[in-house]
Amino acid sequence: MRKLLTTVAGLALLAGTTLVVSAAEVPATASAQTSTLRTELNQRCADVWGWINSNGSAVVTWDCHSGANQQWFWDGEFLRNNMAGRCLEVYNGERGSGAPVNLWDCNGGDHQRWITDNGRIVNKASGKCLDIIDGNQQNGQLLRVWDCHNGPSQQWRM
Repeated sequence: MRKLLTTVAGLALLAGTTLVVSAAEVPATASAQTSTLRTELNQRCADVWGWINSNGSAVVTWDCHSGANQQWFWDGEFLRNNMAGRCLEVYNGERGSGAPVNLWDCNGGDHQRWITDNGRIVNKASGKCLDIIDGNQQNGQLLRVWDCHNGPSQQWRM
């Protein structure tokens, strides 16, 4: 891969253009440890719904089974799913409470950057916390961002 990028960069320079490498082209950290992401609300796991591994895939809560669709890892400020290394993001960069989260190819946007704060996972773009819709405890509840509070629907552990 490095040789390919060097060759492409050399060709770009010869052509008088600039080569831009986006975050989507940067592979995930090879040594990353994966783990389930559990909510303190009911000990269910963040789950890529239906094992659908494509841009826009919904992320829900589900009984933990440790499948690849429930395996997550931190790559800097990106929270990636193990199926293909896609990033958890706030849909379309929305900033308001209630905006859904999904998977998308990592592109480096702040809507894909997260930090942890006392068990909460906070989106860098909006300052909102990863949350379970209405604190519903059943399987299949969509994840979203919401104003941060200390409730169990916003408490997560890996």
